[in-house]
Amino acid sequence: MEFGKLTFSPSLNPPDIGLLYKIRLVPEISTHQELGILYPAPNTMNRRALRTAEQLADLRGKSTAYLEDLLAENERLRRNVRVRQSETGVEIHNVPQSAGREGEPTDGPIRNPLFDDRPWFHTTPGAPILIGEAADAAFATRLCQALSNESFVHIQRTSFPADNTLLALAGPICPFPTPGRARFLLKAALKNVSRGYHIVLKSASHVALEKHIHQPSTADILLSSKIWALLALGELYTARSGKPESQFPGLSYFAQASRALHVIQERPSLDSIEVLLLLSVYNINCNRRHSAYCLAGSAVRQAVIMGLQLNVPESQLGDKVLREHRNRIWWTAYELDTLIAARQSQPASIQEEDILVDLPSNANLPPDGHDDFVDAAELVDRIKLVRLTGQITKLLYRRKTQKDSFLQRVQKALKDLQDWFQGLGDNLQSDEQHLSRAVSGPMRSLLLSFNQCMIVATRPVALYVLRAHRETWSMPNPAPKPNIPANVQTLTDACIRCARHSFSLLVDSWVDGSFLTFDYSPTLYLFSAATILSLSSLLQGQGSSKDRDDFELALQLTTELNQNGNCAAVEFERHLQAMKGCMKVFEESTRVSTHTDGIDSSGMVSQAPGSMGLDYALGTTTYNTGTFTAGMALAEPSMQAFLSQSDPNFQHMDISILQNDFDGFYWPEC
Repeated sequence: MEFGKLTFSPSLNPPDIGLLYKIRLVPEISTHQELGILYPAPNTMNRRALRTAEQLADLRGKSTAYLEDLLAENERLRRNVRVRQSETGVEIHNVPQSAGREGEPTDGPIRNPLFDDRPWFHTTPGAPILIGEAADAAFATRLCQALSNESFVHIQRTSFPADNTLLALAGPICPFPTPGRARFLLKAALKNVSRGYHIVLKSASHVALEKHIHQPSTADILLSSKIWALLALGELYTARSGKPESQFPGLSYFAQASRALHVIQERPSLDSIEVLLLLSVYNINCNRRHSAYCLAGSAVRQAVIMGLQLNVPESQLGDKVLREHRNRIWWTAYELDTLIAARQSQPASIQEEDILVDLPSNANLPPDGHDDFVDAAELVDRIKLVRLTGQITKLLYRRKTQKDSFLQRVQKALKDLQDWFQGLGDNLQSDEQHLSRAVSGPMRSLLLSFNQCMIVATRPVALYVLRAHRETWSMPNPAPKPNIPANVQTLTDACIRCARHSFSLLVDSWVDGSFLTFDYSPTLYLFSAATILSLSSLLQGQGSSKDRDDFELALQLTTELNQNGNCAAVEFERHLQAMKGCMKVFEESTRVSTHTDGIDSSGMVSQAPGSMGLDYALGTTTYNTGTFTAGMALAEPSMQAFLSQSDPNFQHMDISILQNDFDGFYWPEC
């Protein structure tokens, strides 16, 4: 008789067969992390074979009812194995002992601490929705689950213009704005889009608008769609607030621009790629993230068909302005596709080794062409950071088994970010004022993106620290202090520092009026920083009280954005409100009080039971967001020590919190 490649003697009675199966299989069931299935470890069967006869002999005298119970349990175990086999579609066989462990280090877990054994699907009435672990909303759910004693279900994203709404708006012809307003909206769109991306030539766009105003019948579908898309973005960037009963700013114009998507271009052109990129940018800002991802990917594929990822011989294209425009169009498509994909834990549309085109350059541009092109150095810095963003997400958040430990991969990600930061201009490196919260314009956006990369790379470890402290806070007095290794502590500190710096930059942009109501990126950065500030407020390091105050302020600002019609803010406010509720319940159920700041009445740092005692709270550094710089988190001695280690490890970290408690704990019961 065989079951799962186990052979049993036919001379045994049926109760003995069930007992032998139970003795051999049940105590030594193993978990294959890649497939999420159970399989018997064969070496353990050989190891225990000699004891089987003795155990059978001891139990032969037991009652028939007892043996029947064993048979029933045996059948239940068989059913469980068959269910797991049917769920994964993988046949269960004997697996060598080394399976699933190739290259596994002995110093720490390989898997991201946020991961469960299975991909994270959110149950909906239609079909399950995949939740990317790198997404900020996913981390907010993980944080709420860590604080909640019962299962916390992921909050579904529902705040975006519906497909039916867009179809209804695309039917009738939308009235074209007056010439004066059209020029105003075009100017606003070009100014704001060009801050981060090169999509259209400004001079050509003005000419196209005048042609559309005076000779609308001569404009083809692509040119007309491009103008409508620019008008939609102009409405979005100039709107300061929206009424609850009104539609999202520029939505009617956007629906008209989407007509270009009715027919896929058999021969793509720069115009068709520009339209796709403009529509992708608008989709992002109205929280249609999946649509934006598809449009950006389509732009990359059309660009690949045209060969934009390669350098065109100068003999075939001598126009230097057009050559530079082609190059920058490619890199914009690459940026949008990579960035949107990384934010959703999705794959990008092209491999890095397939990109051979030159980076943006100011060389050889004619004097009258500089109005159409921003400084290439700004674009190159952004492109390199976006490339790192995609690489970091792939390095830390993909589900494929890795050879290096998770901490080793975090170290590599931070080394790459350090190299990028050190590669910025010398004037930026030497001028602390430019690195502080006083920075504005494109550099502020760049530093916010840098901080976001740091947060995404380190927040799984920060959440582990919170979980470790939660275990001690829930114990009776006196609670033992969790053993947090120096490397883990350093990464948590860096995560909190970057969140504080981002929040200070965002507050300044709100104060000086550069925080646009319907701009998605600053809204996302505000939400991301708020989640880390809430986590920090529970860890009770120095500045935790102010972190709690800043979290409350971030929630208020997000609420204001929500009330003014920001679709992303509607989603993010729901997460922050849920987080606030979980924090309140958590504090009431433990001894944690966020009103202390880790400092006693004498002004010295105290470490009450459950207090985190962050390294920066014990040193000479004070918590003053005005002195924070983008590179400070990487310049700390503890961080430099971590980055210089040849083999970073988790030291004495309690791995069981990652490998056992996190598994079923994180899976939402939907």
